[in-house]
Amino acid sequence: MERIRVGRAGGGRPRTRPEHLGGDKAYSSRRNRRYLRRRQIKHTIPEPKSRRANRKRRGSDDPAEQLAWRRLTARHGDRLGEIMDEYGWPMAELVGEEAARAAWLIAQHADRQLDVQRRALRLMEQAVSAGSASPRELAFLRDRTLVNEGRKQVYGTQIAGVKEGSPVPWPCEEPDRMDELRAEVGIEPFDVYAAKFAMP
Repeated sequence: MERIRVGRAGGGRPRTRPEHLGGDKAYSSRRNRRYLRRRQIKHTIPEPKSRRANRKRRGSDDPAEQLAWRRLTARHGDRLGEIMDEYGWPMAELVGEEAARAAWLIAQHADRQLDVQRRALRLMEQAVSAGSASPRELAFLRDRTLVNEGRKQVYGTQIAGVKEGSPVPWPCEEPDRMDELRAEVGIEPFDVYAAKFAMP
């Protein structure tokens, strides 16, 4: 990268910092991108599909971003706890579809607030029984809570790692029935889901 030289249209000493740099996927490493940002070189480098999938599964590895994320999820978890104390589970018929989904997402990611996650699970089970919440979302929350408790999941929605380029689910109670149970709550077969994230 230090050896980059760009000739000038009118001649003269070559420039060492181009206005814009293009590269292929082989040059999409974090190190290269960080270098280009530090030198304020605009760049277009496509990111491999496998790396995007990895990053999506793993989340940021920047300590500051991780800390900010933990603080944000803790604030949201605290607020959801207050709402559940006062109103129970925030169902769509009370707060609207968007807010109800946001409440589920907060509970789903309250991994460091297992008490909030467990309460959300109990209240959401009641809402689903009453036809006022999504069985699919409940399945995801149940698996997430079980995994956070160190237990086997039911629907295979939580990923333990990657093997031979494909996601592998956290251990399930009934692995032979996983897709059958997923279908009952409106979740696609695991292989269909895993194919979205498979590495070439």
